[in-house]
Amino acid sequence: RGVGSHTTAFDRLIAGNGTWVDVRLWRGRAFNRKLCERHFRVVCSLVESSPEVWTNPWSHVLLSVLLPGSWVPFHQGHTNGQLTYHLPVMLPDEDDHVAELAVLEKHDPSMTELDGKKEEKKVLSHANETIVNWRLGKTLVFDDSYTHAVRYRAPDKPPCLSPDCAYPPPKPRVVLLMRAWHPELEPSEREI
Repeated sequence: RGVGSHTTAFDRLIAGNGTWVDVRLWRGRAFNRKLCERHFRVVCSLVESSPEVWTNPWSHVLLSVLLPGSWVPFHQGHTNGQLTYHLPVMLPDEDDHVAELAVLEKHDPSMTELDGKKEEKKVLSHANETIVNWRLGKTLVFDDSYTHAVRYRAPDKPPCLSPDCAYPPPKPRVVLLMRAWHPELEPSEREI
């Protein structure tokens, strides 16, 4: 099931179109023990040895999967007291497939105001956005309190289900996403 169908109400607001799925390994100071023990022992042991992650009550660690043609509209996180880390696991390798993170450096109230009410608008692009692309072997670190969107641009092609297909199915964009305390936040400021 996609994000928003089984996750928080906020996720439901920002779910765009296409397929965006999260596989949660850690949330709210608790592991998904079954997944950690069976498939992700190294990742989960790294989280256990990282107090910047497990002492943060808003942190989570998950695999975020985005399929071609999917997008998550502009939105922003709830606090600048943590940073978001994206470690790419799988990226599209076709020339005409692009997975990208779009970030706005300045807050634009029009992105969250509809008829005077504060709510999320489903906006795909913005004239003042900065585009960042994931690269295998490089961790992308950003403050998700800045307005941002995620997109996986791909041409519309009919799915090829035949074993002798002329083109292989495109790869999903998969990142290991982790949120941890912002390093500039002093331990005394982290107490809730």
